Amino acid sequence: MQTLQRETFLNLLAPGMEVFSAGCTAESALLLGWLKQAPERARGVRFTGVWIPGVNRFDLSLLDPTTRMRGIFLSADFKPAFARDQFELLTLPYSALYAWLKRQRFDLVMLSTAARDAQGNFPLSLAADFSTAALINARTVVVHANPELPATNGPFVPQERVDFVLEEPSAVLEFDAGAANAEMHACAAHISAWIEDGATLQFGLGKMQQAICEALLKRRNLRIHSGMVSAPLLGLLDAGALASPDRFKPPIVTGVALGNRALYARLRDPALVRFAQVGYTHAIGTFKAIPRFVSINSVIEVDLFGQANGEILNGAQISGAGGMVDFVRGAQQSEQGAAILALPSTASDGRVSRIVARLSGPISVSRADVDIVATEHGALRIRDLGLDARAEALIGLAAPQFRDELTRAWAQLRADLKGHP
Repeated sequence: MQTLQRETFLNLLAPGMEVFSAGCTAESALLLGWLKQAPERARGVRFTGVWIPGVNRFDLSLLDPTTRMRGIFLSADFKPAFARDQFELLTLPYSALYAWLKRQRFDLVMLSTAARDAQGNFPLSLAADFSTAALINARTVVVHANPELPATNGPFVPQERVDFVLEEPSAVLEFDAGAANAEMHACAAHISAWIEDGATLQFGLGKMQQAICEALLKRRNLRIHSGMVSAPLLGLLDAGALASPDRFKPPIVTGVALGNRALYARLRDPALVRFAQVGYTHAIGTFKAIPRFVSINSVIEVDLFGQANGEILNGAQISGAGGMVDFVRGAQQSEQGAAILALPSTASDGRVSRIVARLSGPISVSRADVDIVATEHGALRIRDLGLDARAEALIGLAAPQFRDELTRAWAQLRADLKGHP
């Protein structure tokens, strides 16, 4: 293992190379800063990463017209690269992406970890999700050991696997989704009726999570098993809603934490949280062993067949598949589990219904996988309903001003399904 200098790092890059650049809080601002200072070194390089919308915002394709990126989330920051054909969007869910990364051969892996531990290894800290997979067939591994990142209960990069190390402090990425609106709070109130004391929960990232956590403050003995946790978790902790800390069975299991310094400080406690790679957090076998597992994810729209779009808004790709499908399917493998898809019933100040006749984007969650749908007008299990009953239930979850229109649309869709003479 060698100490990494700026020129050494830049000399590791060459045209045609495949580079894994870790996302979430494992992204190194210092290494990216060196690239920004010498953009010509990225010429002909393809970067692969799991960059989270609104968090990992640097467009690596801007370094050079021949630089390429590859990932599963298409945020607003990367849309220009997508338009220039410099961003390749993968449609893999988290579990499949983890397996795919294990098969890839990266010339270089670059990531940020906590400072070395007592054994000289590098804890993956707040982002344990995908790096272990990318390291399997990596030729060269560069680690930015950042003492600002907390050492956590989770996987690490063995010192013998590291070729170059940069040991410098750097600010840790923080994320604030903002405040939930009234519709989200109403939706969360309906969702809370499906969650009992002792349940294990999974949340997505965003404002809806804030509303749901606030709706669950009076629950007790809850556990979290999620791909990601964020600042709203602090409310549950302070209210005593989670199970007691236990070093052998922490109440929180997650792959990533994205939030503020207050959250990161709490997650240092190994009895409170265990960080784990996607190969565990999103595995069907894991879900089967968790009773009363409830997954809660936000989507953009649900159509009258019960299928959901969580990726495209107004014709534009704004996100990706992520881990939603893994959790939706996993929750239904759990004994007494439930998979909830949440959305406000309208958009554009009430002018557009998000319960629609047919999806305007891709099928992110198939009608065979959808279980419970929740809006501010209720939360209903549609999984076991026939076509007509399912459509009727979904129309009841739509905003009142759109229900007649949706009823007429379903009548036409139902006639079409019968076929024409």
